[in-house]
Amino acid sequence: MNFAPALAKAGHAGKRWKNLHKQMKLCRFHVSETTSGKRKEIEVETQYRHELFDEDLQICYIFKESESIRVRMRAVFADRPYRIGFTMPLMERWQKFSWYGRGPMETYCDRKGGGLIGIYEAPLEALSHDYMHPQENGNRTDIRWLEIGGAGRLRFTDLTGNGMDFSAHPYTLDMLDGAGHSYELPKSGAADLQLDGFQCGVGGDSPGFAFLKDKYRMEAHREYVQEFKITC
Repeated sequence: MNFAPALAKAGHAGKRWKNLHKQMKLCRFHVSETTSGKRKEIEVETQYRHELFDEDLQICYIFKESESIRVRMRAVFADRPYRIGFTMPLMERWQKFSWYGRGPMETYCDRKGGGLIGIYEAPLEALSHDYMHPQENGNRTDIRWLEIGGAGRLRFTDLTGNGMDFSAHPYTLDMLDGAGHSYELPKSGAADLQLDGFQCGVGGDSPGFAFLKDKYRMEAHREYVQEFKITC
């Protein structure tokens, strides 16, 4: 799980969100199994508790035998988060990315007018953007599906109808936070995938001002639901 971008964007206030996934307490874990004919379905329900949640965070995984994994996360925050999503390491063989959404360049919710909806392809090394100071980069918005290829295929499909965000880099967010210059980051290797249901904007669209407009912020005390399907 991931609730904070690279801290070059989030600043000091974002640090409490960075380690939230390590600090929240598991308060419910339930596994159920159903069978229809020869098809078996396993559902794993989890709930997590933390002072930054208004209600327990809920994550549900539904495993359909030899078919797919369905993932659903529901969150209501006590304060404004920066993002809600999942971080997952990929094997080094997954190097080719294609998606249906905005592209081909990086886009954010307040930086996407020039990114047209379409089907795009890019290798892993082309998905990052090197800024003068290493920071959050390479996001793509309004994604309906994301397919990752190499030796095999992995596909993520949005189930909310609202689209999702993704970014992928040959380095982790911790490595990005720790880098002082872009040359310190690897240019190839295994990908670290960010798959977000929601993310705030980057701000700074007015010269000389870095503030973020309210309509591009995430809200406290509001329900956020991310749901997608994984197939291979």
